[in-house]
Amino acid sequence: MTTTPTMTKTTRRQVTILRLLPLALALILASRPVTAFDIPNPFQNAMAGRSVVGGGKSKILSQTKQELWDAASFTNNGKDASMETQQKVLSLVRQLETKATKTPIPPKLLTDEATAMQFLDGTWYLKYTAPYSIAQGEDVYKVEDFTDGGSVPSKAYSNKGAVSAAGLKVDTSNKETKQIFDVVQSRVTNKVDLDFGKVVVGGRYRVSDNVDNRAVVTFDTCEITLNNGFVINLGWLFAILAKVRGTTDSGWLETSYIDDDFRVGRGNAGTLFLLTRDPSAIEA
Repeated sequence: MTTTPTMTKTTRRQVTILRLLPLALALILASRPVTAFDIPNPFQNAMAGRSVVGGGKSKILSQTKQELWDAASFTNNGKDASMETQQKVLSLVRQLETKATKTPIPPKLLTDEATAMQFLDGTWYLKYTAPYSIAQGEDVYKVEDFTDGGSVPSKAYSNKGAVSAAGLKVDTSNKETKQIFDVVQSRVTNKVDLDFGKVVVGGRYRVSDNVDNRAVVTFDTCEITLNNGFVINLGWLFAILAKVRGTTDSGWLETSYIDDDFRVGRGNAGTLFLLTRDPSAIEA
C-alpha cells in the first residue's frame, strides 16, 4: 500500500503562485499598450554603445529616411515639388548627412574597390532632383572647390525633375531613370526611358584630387534609341565641348550620404539627387 505525500503549507503556496503567475502576467500586459520597446532588454548593458537596428541613432536615421522618402514622393521626380517641399526635403537630407553614425559615407568610397563594390556598384533609380542652392541656415551643404581645381564648369542650373550632362538637359519627370555605376570599369551611365525611346548618357569617372567622395566624370557616350530601333549617336558632341573648354572633365557627382538602399548625390550643376535601389521606394 502506497501513501501520497502530504503537501506542506509552503509547497501549496508555491504551487498557487505558479498557477497564478500566467494570469498576473496577462493582467499586467493588458493594463497598458505594449510595444517592442516596452519589454526590458536583458542584453541592454552588454550592447551599449553598439549600433542596433531599431534602437538609438539607427532608429532615428530610419525614421528620418522614411520621412524623406514620403516628402519626395508624388512630386513628379521633383519637377512639381513646391518651395515648401523642396525646403523640407533639403532639411531632412541634412539631418541624414549630419546624424549618420560615424560618417554619412564609408571611408574610401571611391578609392577602395571592395568598398565601392559593396555600396556604390550597380543600378540606382533616380527618384528626385531639385536645386540645393535654395537651402538656408543649417540646411546649407558646404561644397568644397566647386570647380574642382578649375577643370569643371561652375554654372549652376535650376534643375527640377531633370538631369544635365555637360549642358545637355534631359527631362526625367515621371520617367524611369537609372544611374549605373560600373566600379570595375570606372564608368557611370544614365539611362532615361522617354515616350519616343531611350536616352543613354555615360562616361568614365575618376576620383577627384580635392574631394574623396567626388567622382569627376568625362562623358563620351550619348545615344538616343527610338522606339522603331533607329539609333542616333551624339557622343561626338562631348569631344567638341572638350576642345572648346580645354578639358575633358564634363562635371562631378558627389555622394553625401549612402547606405544599402539609398544614396544622396550633389552635382556641379547645383542639383540634389535622391536615388534608391528599389524603384518603388519613392513614388513618382
